[in-house]
Amino acid sequence: RNTPPLPEECAARPAARDVQATQLEPFNESAARRLATINAAALCGVSGLRGWTCGRCGGQVQNVTLITSRCTPGEHGCDRFWAASDAVSAVEEARQHWYFGKYFQKVTAPGWVPGKYYSEAVTKSATHGDGSVLAAVLVEPERRWVVVAFRGTRDADAGAWMINFDCKQEGLVGGDACVHERVHHGWHEAWRQLRRRVRAALESLLAALPGYRLVITGHSIGSALATLMIDEWLDDGTLPTLSARSQPPLLLTFAGPRVGNAAFADALDAALARHGLTLFRVVNQFDLIPRIPNPSTPGGGEWQHAGVQVWLTPESGGAVAK
Repeated sequence: RNTPPLPEECAARPAARDVQATQLEPFNESAARRLATINAAALCGVSGLRGWTCGRCGGQVQNVTLITSRCTPGEHGCDRFWAASDAVSAVEEARQHWYFGKYFQKVTAPGWVPGKYYSEAVTKSATHGDGSVLAAVLVEPERRWVVVAFRGTRDADAGAWMINFDCKQEGLVGGDACVHERVHHGWHEAWRQLRRRVRAALESLLAALPGYRLVITGHSIGSALATLMIDEWLDDGTLPTLSARSQPPLLLTFAGPRVGNAAFADALDAALARHGLTLFRVVNQFDLIPRIPNPSTPGGGEWQHAGVQVWLTPESGGAVAK
């Protein structure tokens, strides 16, 4: 990969140093468990998720708004898209596939015919574009949270896998030209398609609910989108402003892949530390996703995690480790 030359003004900068993620607040296991439930619910079909009635929708939430890169529920022309989305989710529910951070359990449901249902779901997914990413914006009243949860990849979601495999690196929009911050192209593009509507939905709720805490979370590909959102909202001053106005935002993701190169990760860790914030990454020791992309990934160069890792093993009980 050819790296473009640095601008002349960068010559006066001191040499870059590796930045270690800093844990500036304790890991809250109770909050993490609640967010695990919300992230699991985000894998449900649209119908169940909008009314918070799906099998994984635990606890009370309010004001659920679903946003995708394709369209938003209620908009003209979205019916086929959401029908396809529900078809994909039906496959996930039918075979009781539960793959989530802390454990991996697969139970075959009675009457499950893998070839038939999987083929139908993947066909609908490819035909109707159910591969766009999804953000669920909602209110968790018991904890006084305003949450954005980015959905993880569902196994039958062909379009989402295409986004995941679009793993060449590209320059970060708004990044520091002197350090060549580069990120995953597919996830970067997906976030750019969501960013304005996510901001509008969150700002509306936060204005209506002063004193509520902003929570940014996501699972798998959703963790990558949450990381890109955190980086952008740090850079434009949104998160520091919210920290000064009320409680510091809670930033916690599950089973996240590496999002960008070392320059991106170091810049994000430094910005978090400057503003007294901690990004927690919950990782299951048996999960492959947090180990990718790796340096041998086509189109990639170096890849590095940002944030403080919460490493889950049968013995760890959720011990924090970098």
